[in-house]
Amino acid sequence: YPGNVAIEARSTAIGNRSITMSYVLRADDGVVAADGSSVVAWADYAKGKSAPLPAALIDAIVELEKNPALRGERSIT
Repeated sequence: YPGNVAIEARSTAIGNRSITMSYVLRADDGVVAADGSSVVAWADYAKGKSAPLPAALIDAIVELEKNPALRGERSIT
């Protein structure tokens, strides 16, 4: 501080009920200030449990990331 950071966020894996995200924060000079990842679960709040990701959401993520290989992360179980 003071300073600015650019934040990069990407979907790195798509499961049946979750998406893995990765993050990189870069300072103005391009140096990585922080990085991390998270798993975001899709939820059915009415049932109080996780739910399968909608196909339209998966399609949108694959298109945004320009990464058809993300579809390969899903298992059929």
